[in-house]
Amino acid sequence: MNHLALLVALIFPLVGAWSSELPEDAAKAVSAFEKKRRDIEAKASAEVAKEAEALIKALQKLEDRETKAHHSEAALAIKATLEELAGASTSVSTKSAKGNKPWPDFLKEVRVVSQVFEGGDKACGSAAITIGPYAMTCARGLNVVVLVDGKPVIQKTYHDRTDFDKLVKELDALPPGAYVVMALQYDIARDFPDAWVKCLRSCGAKEALTDITAYLLIGAKGLRPGDGIEAVGTPVVQYPSAAK
Repeated sequence: MNHLALLVALIFPLVGAWSSELPEDAAKAVSAFEKKRRDIEAKASAEVAKEAEALIKALQKLEDRETKAHHSEAALAIKATLEELAGASTSVSTKSAKGNKPWPDFLKEVRVVSQVFEGGDKACGSAAITIGPYAMTCARGLNVVVLVDGKPVIQKTYHDRTDFDKLVKELDALPPGAYVVMALQYDIARDFPDAWVKCLRSCGAKEALTDITAYLLIGAKGLRPGDGIEAVGTPVVQYPSAAK
């Protein structure tokens, strides 16, 4: 690991612990760093996914060519490579959600905002989820949109334990490749099901929503934990990150 990577690895776990103790200007600098980091990671993830999909398509054509030419050993070698790529790639499988756009193209269309209650006379928070021309009517609670075959199959706001139990079942039943977008508005009950964190991580979350804080997730069923786009903070988080 190079020195920069080591420094970043050491800083990330400490950012949250420091932020409550730092002077205002230092806290703002840390917050700006976090937002830039999330933006960079999102762009990098999209680029990697795009390149991986291009490679897979190219190898699939070569596999077809070698199969038609009866070059069985070459075809099998390419097939094995494709299987390895499918297992290692962070891009989303679309075998069961063929109508969804490729992950990089999907990310270009997504806009998400989450704001929580700050107290006093300040506003009670807001949320927004837009995907291309589609815009969800968000309300107080955890707003969730799920796309399968390019169409919304879930457009709901969840508030309490009963709702969260239903959401876990709904997300568990999704086909691989279904796109999942979440944005918290104001607040929700803190009583989460035992399977809550595991369920969100099955859609690409790393931290998962476990407290009353601004929260957004852009993921897909079958993504590895941490491969989705997730933002946690107070009082506002958004994707793409706000321009400085």
